[in-house]
Amino acid sequence: MSCTFCNGFRCSLEASNNPNHGTHIHISKLEANFPVREEFSYPFFFTRSGSVHATTVKSLVNQIIGSRIWGYYLPPSYNENHYKTYKTFVVPDLSPAYMELYRFSFDDIFVEKAIAEEVVFIGSHDYSLSNLTQGGPTNNEGRTDFLTPIPGIQYYCYNGDWSDNCAGCIPQNVSGQEYMEYFRDGCGYPVEVGGLGEDYLDHVVNEVLPAVQLLTNDRIRFEIRNNLGIGGCSLGGLLACHALWTRPNTFGMGWCKSSSFWWPTEVNVDNGFYFLNHTIKKTNLGPRAPQRIYIDVGELEEDPYYAQVSAALAVVDTMIANSPQFSMDESLWFTLASGQVHSSTNCMSRTWNSLSLLSPPAGAARNPNPPA
Repeated sequence: MSCTFCNGFRCSLEASNNPNHGTHIHISKLEANFPVREEFSYPFFFTRSGSVHATTVKSLVNQIIGSRIWGYYLPPSYNENHYKTYKTFVVPDLSPAYMELYRFSFDDIFVEKAIAEEVVFIGSHDYSLSNLTQGGPTNNEGRTDFLTPIPGIQYYCYNGDWSDNCAGCIPQNVSGQEYMEYFRDGCGYPVEVGGLGEDYLDHVVNEVLPAVQLLTNDRIRFEIRNNLGIGGCSLGGLLACHALWTRPNTFGMGWCKSSSFWWPTEVNVDNGFYFLNHTIKKTNLGPRAPQRIYIDVGELEEDPYYAQVSAALAVVDTMIANSPQFSMDESLWFTLASGQVHSSTNCMSRTWNSLSLLSPPAGAARNPNPPA
């Protein structure tokens, strides 16, 4: 249901004697004098739960990508109002199973707490590389390949694997840098991986989004950049920030959480910090289309080798320095998550931060059953 209000009053819909929606209308003006002639209002009614769906999308242009399973979360009001359209966020790593696991958290953000406008999430954790031959051992986990914009080095054990420290070749309780140095100095061998991030983004924009739009009867708004975002954690955060910086005319907003800004690892096991040292310092400088970006990192993620906290702070500072469009706490936000280590669970626990800033609530409260 959609409502068009043209009279000079404030209207609210009542549910159990409590208003669940309100909208402010111009007072003492004829409709002909309105800058925008109509105000469309989409109230909630009583649906509290979103829904999760899955589909297979086949790339018609990239054989490596091939066919992959994608999930999409539809917010609670989706089946109440068949005319309402939604902002959309692409979220790497957010598979249909993960969406179902975190659906209650999303519903809580949109309905119970009403701290963000409803959005659609589209994501995948299908990184199989069964149709790609690698230089290393058989490996069906291509997450690194698809979520990194440039190639890097991954070390494999001569004996054993990461779980047993290369059959004991690497001592216990060494630092991150020492661990990689043992690989370099005899416990393992290097293989070039990664660098398919641009192909993956092309697939998402040109094939996945249109496929989901068709399945949702054209109710996701991704053609207008202000309504399309991307967000991720770890390597997903790296890809999200890369997409936001290099494709400002496609993505109008997004988040980069606990991002792997250290990528790539080089053959001498130094980390290249390519996004920080090259991408945001040498590409797309100066004026750009308006964007809103949220960056965060856990307080306990700092490590001299990966420098998660230091790199995130440097990325924020460099974005502000290299683009006049960004202003702290207005179009660019940074959060240091107190007491948190690097984990996908901690990233997901900060979903409310990013959504409340990138998709803030508008108008009056929309809680279907507000407290008495």
